[in-house]
Amino acid sequence: MRRELAERELTSEGPRRSGGPSERRRSVTVNLAESPLTWLHARGHLSEEGPFRQWTNGNLQALLEPTESGQQLRLKTQKG
Repeated sequence: MRRELAERELTSEGPRRSGGPSERRRSVTVNLAESPLTWLHARGHLSEEGPFRQWTNGNLQALLEPTESGQQLRLKTQKG
């Protein structure tokens, strides 16, 4: 896999999408060439059953399923 590393400032919402870190701020190094689905799969957070992809993290579940016109993303919460 191609690697394109960049340093990003880590905010309360996650890594800032552009620019480098400000002085005296927390930062994280990210691989811009890696897709979110690839990242989840490489770390065991994504399960696959045939054409279906499922991701669960605590209260949130995401299911990516094929349709005639492409793919559909379904989101649901486990509690409540």
